[in-house]
Amino acid sequence: MSLIYSFTENFLPILYYFNYYFSIRGGLKISENEIDSTLKKVLVDFGGKEALIIAKILIETTNEDLTDERIAELSVVKLNIVRKILYILNENKLTEFQRVRDKRSGWYIYYWKETFGNLPNLLSERKDHVVNQLDIRMRFENENFFFTCNNSCTGRYIFIDAMDLNFRCPNCDGGVLAEEKNKEKVKFLKDTIINIRNV
Repeated sequence: MSLIYSFTENFLPILYYFNYYFSIRGGLKISENEIDSTLKKVLVDFGGKEALIIAKILIETTNEDLTDERIAELSVVKLNIVRKILYILNENKLTEFQRVRDKRSGWYIYYWKETFGNLPNLLSERKDHVVNQLDIRMRFENENFFFTCNNSCTGRYIFIDAMDLNFRCPNCDGGVLAEEKNKEKVKFLKDTIINIRNV
């Protein structure tokens, strides 16, 4: 899986997409006792165990409007962490807020609620983005010749860079930059793209 993670920044792991398409086609299972396993993974990815605690409060607290201060009080999570997680979830359309001005202080109060039903859309968007990144990488691999050190040094060079180095490894004495066969990498990328598109 290293190829995927090397070339797709800040994307949810591919596992989320497969888990989503195979296990929650009928809709997310969100109840007071259980948070869907896919949603759990997404929440942990965004904010660790604190995000799970906050999500549970958002789901279970139906009898009052929740401010970030109240969520911090109920969760025993620091207020700055609560706010950070709520904003991350909001950026990904998994929470929303209503802003109300306090008549006495003039300050705005933010009331939060979960919108975890938007998770399928988020995952679909991320899936398309990952496929696009993998496709770009596959074309780059197809369109270039790569060279690596015959002494197994780190570093991988396209032809023009290897030529500038006179095909000598810049990391060791005497290492020669030899052409790397990348057919298996291209095949891996191609198969991964097909598998993701077909789920």
